[in-house]
Amino acid sequence: MNKQYIFLYKKYFIIFFIIFIVFSGCVSTNKIVYNNSINKIYNTAKKKMYHNDFKVAINDFEFLNNRYPLNPYYNQIQLNLIYCYYKTFELQMAIDVIDRFIHLNQTHPNIDYVIYMRALIAMDLDDEVLYDIFNIKKNYERDTKNAYLAFKYFNQLIYSFPESLYTNDAIKRLFYLKNRLANFDLSVIKFYNKLGVYIAVINRSQQMLQDYPSTKATIEALKYMKIAYEKIGLIEESKKVSDIILNNSKNF
Repeated sequence: MNKQYIFLYKKYFIIFFIIFIVFSGCVSTNKIVYNNSINKIYNTAKKKMYHNDFKVAINDFEFLNNRYPLNPYYNQIQLNLIYCYYKTFELQMAIDVIDRFIHLNQTHPNIDYVIYMRALIAMDLDDEVLYDIFNIKKNYERDTKNAYLAFKYFNQLIYSFPESLYTNDAIKRLFYLKNRLANFDLSVIKFYNKLGVYIAVINRSQQMLQDYPSTKATIEALKYMKIAYEKIGLIEESKKVSDIILNNSKNF
């Protein structure tokens, strides 16, 4: 009986061992096929992106995201999609990817690029860009929501990543945005002044002095602030504003 049990044990052991080897081989083969498929699709999409064939690249990157959500290129695919969406003017799609990426990858080595792109998209969504392109007279009373967003994200980039490759460009764009937003605030101050709402004129001017101290529009706003103080009988405050105007006017 013992010999029979030993024989059966060896028999089943050999069978299970063979099954294990075959199964392991299948898994290994499937893994190789899986990786080869991902690599092939990703490399093809990347080449399309480099050759400015963004629509095809987007299709391939999205396919990888949907078919292989755990693929090793996942984060890089998100970065590539941000760029491709931006280049094809699918800006809301780019924003969705950016917001999700920032939420999930706050310590990613390329997070500065993602923040930069978020600011750049907000700036593009601001109508002022179109006014510049088509040389149309600027209207500073337009909605400034996207300009404020661009201002916020460029500032975040500069202060959080001062050594970033994108910081110098962000600084240049901030100079433009400061003037854009300051001119908008000045238009609001002029409106308040016409209504005789002098406290609002003073408050808005003080905020401008804090946010955009080095802009021509802020110096102009201070003139309305001076008048507002006079109108409400605060002559000493009016004189202080006059001194600020005098000290800063030579810079413009």
